[in-house]
Amino acid sequence: MADYVVGLTGGVASGKSEVTRRFEALGVAVADADLAARDAVAVGSEGLAEVVAAFGAGALAPDGSLDRPAMRRRVFADDAARLRLEAIVHPRVRDLLRAQCAAAPGPYAIAAIPLLAEALPVQGTGAGGRAAYPWLRRVLVVDVPVEVQRERLLARDGIDAALAERMIAAQATRQERLAIADDVIVNDGPLEALEAHVAALDARYRALAGAG
Repeated sequence: MADYVVGLTGGVASGKSEVTRRFEALGVAVADADLAARDAVAVGSEGLAEVVAAFGAGALAPDGSLDRPAMRRRVFADDAARLRLEAIVHPRVRDLLRAQCAAAPGPYAIAAIPLLAEALPVQGTGAGGRAAYPWLRRVLVVDVPVEVQRERLLARDGIDAALAERMIAAQATRQERLAIADDVIVNDGPLEALEAHVAALDARYRALAGAG
C-alpha cells in the first residue's frame, strides 16, 4: 500500500509520458488519469450514459464507444461543452486514481493528472485545482515554454495551428501550473536529460515517504 502519493502534471505536449516512463523504470507505480478517463466512459458505463444524455447520440462512434476525435473538436471549440464533459468525467477519475494509488506497491506512487491545475471543485467544498486532490502529498510539474508545446503538438498530432492554440488555451497557464508545484522538471532539452532529474526526485520521494 502506497500512502505517499505524488501528483504529476504539465501542459499538453510537455513530455509527461516520458517522465512517467522513467519513474516506472525505477519500479514506481503510476496511476494515469488519461487511462482512468477512458475507463470512466467505457462502453456500458454510467459515465458514458451521462455523456450521451448531455451531448446526444452524436457523441458515440459507430461501435458504441465514445467518439473521442469528435468530442475533442467539440469541447475545444466550446468552453461550456468542455466544462460539462469534465463535470461528468473528473469525479470518476479522482475516485479511480485514489483507489489505484492506495493499492500500489512500494513506498510511494505517482498519480499522473494532466488537468490537475484545472480540476473542478469537489461538490460541497467549493475547492478545485490541487484542493480537489487533498490526498496528494506533493506535486511535480513537467514544464516547457508555450512555444515548445505548440511545436510538439503540430509535429505529434498532425493538427493545424488553430486547434493547437485552442488546446493550449483551454488548459491552465504555465504560471498557474507552476503555482501549485512543489517540484519542477523543465523538459525543453534532450530526453536523456530526464534520467538524472527523475533519479534525483525518486530518491527524494522515497526518503519523504519513509519519513512519513
